[in-house]
Amino acid sequence: MDLELLVGLSIDPSELNDDIFGRLLDKIHESGSENLFYEVAMRVRFVFSLPENYVLHSDTTSHVLFGDYPTKEGEKPPDLKITYGYSKDKRQDLKQIMTGMVTDGDGLVVYSKTLNGNTADCDYNNQMVKTLHSFFGSDFKNTFTLLIQNY
Repeated sequence: MDLELLVGLSIDPSELNDDIFGRLLDKIHESGSENLFYEVAMRVRFVFSLPENYVLHSDTTSHVLFGDYPTKEGEKPPDLKITYGYSKDKRQDLKQIMTGMVTDGDGLVVYSKTLNGNTADCDYNNQMVKTLHSFFGSDFKNTFTLLIQNY
């Protein structure tokens, strides 16, 4: 694979390992991953002149993890809990984290959040209803009721 063409720099393939990938994920989390996907999606909408789409879809997915994730001595443990849960891959023997995401009718991400590995869909859905209510304000109840009736 021509890594220089792909990323614009000459990179030794041995440097592309799980440690560098883990550090990348840490940097994405520190920068606010909830906004990253939204910003990319809005850029796509702008570049391709897509009209706004107000249809929303919310769902979760599980990400199975292997190995141990120790915290260094004196370090605060992460808020995110890597733990066992109901794996959508049917692998209850492995640890996992979850991702909750809301997309518009075009499939562009409007909200995403990394969740604890044992987050139930019903808990996430309740959280999303509250988040959408805070975003849409008092009109949310009327809009939500109208959507349910037309569904």
